[in-house]
Amino acid sequence: MRRNIFRVAKFRNRLSDQQQFVTDYQRPRKMSKLPIASFGDLPDEIILRIFTHLEFYDNASASQVCLRWKSLSEDQSIWQKINLSGRQVPAKFIKKALRHGCQYLRLCGTKIMNVPRPNVFSVSNQLKYLSISCDSTDKHHDFLMENLLGATQLLEKLSINCDGEYFQPNILQNKKTLTVLRICALKSLTIETVKLIFINCLELTEVSLKSCSMSVEALTFFCNNLTSKIKKLSLCDISTFDSGDYILKDEHVIALINNCPKLEELDLGGSNISEVALTVIIEKLQNLVKLKLPDTSQIRFSKLLELGSMPNLKYLRVYVDADIAFLSCGPNLDIDAMFDKLERETPFMKALVKNLPNLKINEGPFDIAHPDPRILSNQMLWEIECKSTHDFYEP
Repeated sequence: MRRNIFRVAKFRNRLSDQQQFVTDYQRPRKMSKLPIASFGDLPDEIILRIFTHLEFYDNASASQVCLRWKSLSEDQSIWQKINLSGRQVPAKFIKKALRHGCQYLRLCGTKIMNVPRPNVFSVSNQLKYLSISCDSTDKHHDFLMENLLGATQLLEKLSINCDGEYFQPNILQNKKTLTVLRICALKSLTIETVKLIFINCLELTEVSLKSCSMSVEALTFFCNNLTSKIKKLSLCDISTFDSGDYILKDEHVIALINNCPKLEELDLGGSNISEVALTVIIEKLQNLVKLKLPDTSQIRFSKLLELGSMPNLKYLRVYVDADIAFLSCGPNLDIDAMFDKLERETPFMKALVKNLPNLKINEGPFDIAHPDPRILSNQMLWEIECKSTHDFYEP
């Protein structure tokens, strides 16, 4: 009897505990509120990462939200790499970019608008890489470019594409940092300019004077005084001021080779060299990896085959008569395809490829010191990716 009473009491206690548990479970509880995060709670590093994906006009709008955003929108990381190629840009924007610490700037084919005064870019800047083109149709353009160059102090790589009779590259203040220099299509590269640049800029390792016009005296001085640190050199299509005749000859090439024995890439397109110069190239340029030759009509085929003895030579470009391309190619092919077909099908190229199997002949781009090594999209500034902005109109 007592045992049964004890069991009933224990059962009642257990039932009471279960009822209390159900009651507690059904009772509404107070929910704890989660903290609400805002855009302002993000650290500066995250906001900066977001700002770098904005166009410059959007960035300008963001700068008006608050003082913090204004400070972040002016951070150097946002303004470090700017590509304005082929755009119509107000001068004040370029000046603002330089003021905010732009280091990599591309101004090829850029039309600069609303110039308040010619010396608008005379303020010191932090540019390291610069690619510009000089438009002779714009009366302010040459002065602007001279002032921009004159304000640089840290340039490492410079490309100037000139469409005019005269332009004086003011770059001597960069003589301790400048390693890559490209001056293209300048119609009056004077001996004074050649002396100023190549006597003082002794850290140069890569130089291109492609399609420039100069006197024989200036070319001779250049070949005899170029720094021995040069590894890549283009003297393609060097001509005289008046006649436009090619002036690079054997004596110039031999002087260059004696002066620059470390050459790894050499572009002699459009020159008048013979077997004499080619013999010196084969014998003395043991580090040469890429070579571009002009019209080889003065050079025996057997002499060309001696290029196979060069230990490091991998790429060879030779001139081929383009007229044959139109005879051997179909009407629906583009120019590049026609030349490709020409290079494969002419007897000269077939024999050259067969006898120099270790060389890549007329393959790949060969444009020394060019700011866009791929020559496809204008999105590169040498090895730096420099995407173009869509904020400005194309002229």
